[in-house]
Amino acid sequence: MAVAVALRLDDDAAARVVALWERLYVMGLDATLVQPDAEPRLLLAMFQEADDAGRILSATGLVGRSWPAMSVTATGMTIFGDRSPTLALAVAPTNALLAWHEQLHTVLANHPCDVLWRPGGWTPAITVSEWALSVADAVRCLLPLMMEPFEAKLVALEVVDRLCGAVVASWDLVGR
Repeated sequence: MAVAVALRLDDDAAARVVALWERLYVMGLDATLVQPDAEPRLLLAMFQEADDAGRILSATGLVGRSWPAMSVTATGMTIFGDRSPTLALAVAPTNALLAWHEQLHTVLANHPCDVLWRPGGWTPAITVSEWALSVADAVRCLLPLMMEPFEAKLVALEVVDRLCGAVVASWDLVGR
């Protein structure tokens, strides 16, 4: 099972991201994220072949139970990848967010994870368009919607099945 460990956004920030998804969908550019169970998240780690998903759940729960809710700032668009580009909202990397990321990867050290998700290689971001057929078209479509940086509150730590988008486990952050 392919799983991701992610932080869920508060309702207001999530609505802003969903509006971007819907704009792409209406323009016929990307329908991958416009699904009833899709929720905007800030991904912390992705495991393509998580044969021991139970251990990933347990390790993630250990750290997630103690993390307080935190605000972050979405600062603008960024693009990851070259063959299959992903359009995302960049998130300003605060010391606290980077410390959470490192703590999570410390407890998950025995689980192989792509280098892009490890400390030192990770860029905090919220996915706007996966598998975009034309990043240039997606950017042109979203340019009129480019907003000022906005605050998003991180409210829960989740483990998500990457194939179907279902939440496998969730822990509310302290003080949510």
